Amino acid sequence: MILPVIAWRNIWRSPTRSAVLVGALTVGIWSLIFITGFMQGITVSYVRQAIETRTSHIQVHDPEFKDDMEIRYMIPDPAHWQEMLSDESEVKAFSLRTKVSGMLSTSRGSYGVVIQGVDPDLEANTTQLPQQLVKGDYMDTSQFNPILLSSELAKKLKAKTQSKVVFQFQQFDGEISAAAFRVSGIFDSGNAKADAGTAYVVRSDLNKLASLPANSAHEVAVLIND
Repeated sequence: MILPVIAWRNIWRSPTRSAVLVGALTVGIWSLIFITGFMQGITVSYVRQAIETRTSHIQVHDPEFKDDMEIRYMIPDPAHWQEMLSDESEVKAFSLRTKVSGMLSTSRGSYGVVIQGVDPDLEANTTQLPQQLVKGDYMDTSQFNPILLSSELAKKLKAKTQSKVVFQFQQFDGEISAAAFRVSGIFDSGNAKADAGTAYVVRSDLNKLASLPANSAHEVAVLIND
């Protein structure tokens, strides 16, 4: 009982000093709470953005694909995955993707990229790609070989909507091939580093140009409800 009494008397011996100390502690504690909450909010927002715009919750690949992203490492029976995921109530959306590495060029520049062949409707539900457009239109399957470039990649290639770009790559049979695409739109996901090496085309177009079976895919991206 002695220590509480001494402490109480010490507080009122110098009220101004005690008020300053209490104020400093209050401001310090609330500042720490604010900074911690702010940083946690940034982290959660960054993770959510990455999931919703690029990675999704789950990805499926051939076991060799992540170590050596070669065109031959395709997912067996993509139709099975489509059927299974379509019937799964916990799945919010999914997208099948063909991924081919190569060199994308215009008359004013060239850059190494990974072109992702996607089904426009499935990709739109999985990554909200249409909402990321800053210029032009989303992929129109009625057009000849439409392609979406990121704003960062378009800047490097000095390309704009309706520009013609040429993609040089290795086909499934090992032959080097080149294909022309028309820029239908330019997007910006907010991740300039990742965007710089990414472009999107229609999966059926890319599979045909790369001499792959019609429904081939290298990746299944799955977005779940929770």
